[in-house]
Amino acid sequence: MKNEIKHNPMSVLEVILLEDVEHLGKAGQVVRAKAGYVRNYLLPRNLVRLLTRSSLNWLKANLETLRQQSEEKVKQTRILAKKVEALGLIKIQAKTSSQTNGKLFGRVTPKNISDKIKELCSVEVSKLKIQVNESIYRNSIDQVGLYNLTIKFSPQVSCKLQLQVESESKS
Repeated sequence: MKNEIKHNPMSVLEVILLEDVEHLGKAGQVVRAKAGYVRNYLLPRNLVRLLTRSSLNWLKANLETLRQQSEEKVKQTRILAKKVEALGLIKIQAKTSSQTNGKLFGRVTPKNISDKIKELCSVEVSKLKIQVNESIYRNSIDQVGLYNLTIKFSPQVSCKLQLQVESESKS
């Protein structure tokens, strides 16, 4: 275990951000974060580098490149967001119960919404980035109706859509 970090679980580490991280900072910044967060989330996803003398020298040499990569990523994300936002209204048909109160048999989940977006405009959206504004139960919908969605692609880029949940026509 040559690269294992041994610290008190409550200790704080200084790291260099390699990408923009929500609630932490932008690429190229030196920030402090709890050791567990760094070890278990940031390092495995290659979002940070531990702060050392050599990593500081690396940062000085690559700061401009990091910022350019971050800006390019934001531009690409904005293009995807505009493509998704151009849909405006998404319609999903779902089976309703035998009663006429509009209650669904199952639920329309962010995964269903993500699949529909991919089908309509060939953009993959993680189900974790979809938020149903009127939803009460874990972002899922159990009634027929019109719902507002927010899709947060990154800390800087999000878009809004409407979702129309309709009952399936009985053939």
